Amino acid sequence: MIKGYLTVVKNVIEKYQVMSKNIWNFDETSLVQKNSVKVYSGKLKKQAVALTSHMDTTASMLIAINAVGEKMPPLHIFKGKKSSTGLLDGAKNFRNVQTV
Repeated sequence: MIKGYLTVVKNVIEKYQVMSKNIWNFDETSLVQKNSVKVYSGKLKKQAVALTSHMDTTASMLIAINAVGEKMPPLHIFKGKKSSTGLLDGAKNFRNVQTV
């Protein structure tokens, strides 16, 4: 099954003369931050009070490298309704490719 797939890929690369620098491997991973539980109790209280968020914070990261060893800067994807204006301050232009 894999051999057949690789044969198809090889044929497409040859047919369309795809250069190695244009063959990319992308990988996505999820990052999860578990929210901690804080317990408060006073000396005179008989019951402890726990404060926690019911939601975990999640984000995704997409990384890519091409067949000649060049990589793209990681792409971070955060859940949210609004975009933070300062989130990408200092980020490199996505078109700039760095060599590994």
